[in-house]
Amino acid sequence: MGGAEVPANVLAQLKVGGRLAAITGFEPVMRATFITRTGDASYTTAQPWDTMAPRLEHFPEPSKFQF
Repeated sequence: MGGAEVPANVLAQLKVGGRLAAITGFEPVMRATFITRTGDASYTTAQPWDTMAPRLEHFPEPSKFQF
């Protein structure tokens, strides 16, 4: 999956001990992202390397506007 970030509703589907691999970020630097659900409301995330993938359609993009 390639998206700006992993949506919370996708993370909520993981069972404790469940794992998810995703490619997150913005071109030209995206990251391989590995998420493990470690408890009811806790996750561990590792981003061991840079990569690149086409953006998935229909995934929300966070606002780029900041003060």
